[in-house]
Amino acid sequence: MSWFLFLNSWLFNSKYKKDDGAYTVDRPYINLAYFAIDQKYQGQGIGRALMMEFFSMCMVINLYTGVQLIYLESVDESVGFYKKLGYQLVDPRKSPEAYQEYGNDTSEIPFPMLIKTTVLNDMGHTPYSSNTLQHRLKI
Repeated sequence: MSWFLFLNSWLFNSKYKKDDGAYTVDRPYINLAYFAIDQKYQGQGIGRALMMEFFSMCMVINLYTGVQLIYLESVDESVGFYKKLGYQLVDPRKSPEAYQEYGNDTSEIPFPMLIKTTVLNDMGHTPYSSNTLQHRLKI
């Protein structure tokens, strides 16, 4: 019916520009490598419920490791789903709509997206199981 796999062994490079030059900061991040809901079960809130559970797990990892980002590569048809959950395209100019506007087939293009753990915290996600139960009831 559904499944996901995440890995926590990567560094996300952020380039910052200062008056005295540019520098790069490496930040640990969680890579959501695979997330899928069987097509016949889509649209029933299962994906959202699993993502709420995943966010709670990420906040536990954040508590112990200081991870700051969750990264994934979405297929074109799922970008909207992830945006509703708070994810942003790494480069907003490279959206499925932008590619399709020029007649490009986006079915094989990965769309890199991320969400910051500070955003999850602002949305009320905490590393405690009571939070997970609270979100399950809102589906």
